Amino acid sequence: MKTKLFFWLVLLTACGDDNLPKYTLLDRFRVLALEADTPEVSPGATVTITPYLSDPGGSGRSISYSVESCVDLGVNLGATPTCDGNPSRVVVVMGGTQAAPGTAPHYTGTTGTIGIAVPSSAVIFTDPRTGGVRTTNEQYNGVNYLMIYRATAGSETVSAFKRIVVSSRTTKNANPSLTEIQFNGVTAASAAAPAAPNKVRLDASVGGGSTEIYSYRDSDGVLANRSEELLVSWFVTQGSLLRSRTDAGESNEYTPSDAPLSATTTFVAVLRDDRGGTSVRTITK
Repeated sequence: MKTKLFFWLVLLTACGDDNLPKYTLLDRFRVLALEADTPEVSPGATVTITPYLSDPGGSGRSISYSVESCVDLGVNLGATPTCDGNPSRVVVVMGGTQAAPGTAPHYTGTTGTIGIAVPSSAVIFTDPRTGGVRTTNEQYNGVNYLMIYRATAGSETVSAFKRIVVSSRTTKNANPSLTEIQFNGVTAASAAAPAAPNKVRLDASVGGGSTEIYSYRDSDGVLANRSEELLVSWFVTQGSLLRSRTDAGESNEYTPSDAPLSATTTFVAVLRDDRGGTSVRTITK
C-alpha cells in the first residue's frame, strides 16, 4: 500500500488543491499528459508515447522538445524524476521539433508520438544497488523505466515524466477507457455549448473493465490480488471547475465565464489508474 499511497500523494501535490482554479485553467503552455500505448511491458519492448499539450496563446507556433529515458532509481521513494547522472541514461531525442499544432488561439491536443525502447532484461532487471539480478518478486511486480520529456514554445519551457512498468507478469496493465465527456448526462459532442449563467454537470464516462484486478507478489513471494484505483483530472480553457480531480464515477461542475475570452471552450479529462495507465478526452464547444 505504501507505493500506491505515494503515487496519489505525488499526483495530488503536482495537481494542487481543489480550491486553486489556476491548476484547472489552461492559461499557459503546459504538458497535460504523457499517454503510453502499453503502460506495462516486458523487457526489450518498444512503447509509443503520445504527449498532450496545451498552448493557449501560441497561435500555432512550433514546439521544440527533447526526450531522455533511464531506469528509475527511486521516484516512488521520493527521488527527483531525472536521468541526470543515471548510468542507464539514453538520449532519445535532442532538439526535435514538432510541427505547428494548429492556429486556434487555445490549441490543446497531441503533437505527434515518441518511441521509447525499453532495455533488455540484462539491464532493466539488474539491481543498481548491488549489481546483481533483481529478485523474482521485483521482476514480477515491475521495475519503472522513466521517460523525461521537455518542451519549449517561444520563451516557455515545460517538463514532465512518464513511468513505464517493465515486468515479468504474463497479464500486463492496459490503459483505462475514457469513452466520452458528458454535459448534464448528454454526450458533450451532441450537447449545446455551455453559456452563463447556467452551470453544467460534467461526467467522464469510464469504459467497463477499466478498473483492473491484478496480481502481485508480497514480500514472502506469495501471489495476491489488488484492485486499481482511478482518478480523473479536469482542465478547461475558460470559466471555472468546482474540482480539479474526481474519482471515477464522480461528477464535476463547470461554471461558464460571464465574459468569455473566446467563442469556444475546450474541456479536457485525463483518466489515470495508479499503475501508469492513462486515457485522455478533449471536446471543444
